[in-house]
Amino acid sequence: MRGRDLLGQRIAPDWNGAAASARRTLVELDVPDPRLGKIETLAALRGLEVREAPVHGARANLVRVGTRGMATVSHELSFEEKRFALAHELGHFEFHKSESYLGLCTGEQLVTDYESSGTEAEANAFAAEFLMPSKLFQPRTQARDVAWDVPRRLAAEFQVTLTAAALRFAELSDERTAVVYSVDSKVKWARRSRTFGKLIERDTKLDGYSLAIDAFSGKALPNRSETVETSAWKPDARDDEILAALGCQPGYI
Repeated sequence: MRGRDLLGQRIAPDWNGAAASARRTLVELDVPDPRLGKIETLAALRGLEVREAPVHGARANLVRVGTRGMATVSHELSFEEKRFALAHELGHFEFHKSESYLGLCTGEQLVTDYESSGTEAEANAFAAEFLMPSKLFQPRTQARDVAWDVPRRLAAEFQVTLTAAALRFAELSDERTAVVYSVDSKVKWARRSRTFGKLIERDTKLDGYSLAIDAFSGKALPNRSETVETSAWKPDARDDEILAALGCQPGYI
């Protein structure tokens, strides 16, 4: 069972190993910056053929036969979504060489880290490092004020979706930042920076003082940051802590 051990227990993803595999792949391709070549071409050079076609129930899938593979990506995806989906499948192809399978990767698996199986999270880590190498991306995360303008600029620069850029920003930024995706007034998943503190748990009900709750009551979300009580997102926060919150409805990866 992918992502679990023989007893059915979830295996912790090897994020560092997957990212290292992405860096190694770029070195072997002699591509210092992935924006210098089409990802379809880079994948083909590694033995992974790419095609676009209807993919029922998924955004992409992978078939491996020995050292060769075929990645099929949904023709309905945007340019940026296709790039991440292909990088995700290349991650499976490069980092999970011992597995020969037909894998269906859904939109949910192309986003989350802690809800997906180990292999899906690893493929995401590979894709993020392959398309947004830390040595190129991290210096660009430095900003006086954390605002959506920063991940929007990075999304355009690295040719990825806003969601992908925002998640990578949270991962690499030194700022106290978290990206939270909510459904039906509950947290679906969250990504936090190293300095943010305790993880915002899945299925946590949104606080009435958060900006995010407004999206589920028909209110317009502001384009600028607004100050809210830190306890709206961190129940264990000190009374004197404040948090700058941003409301947004970014596109799915």
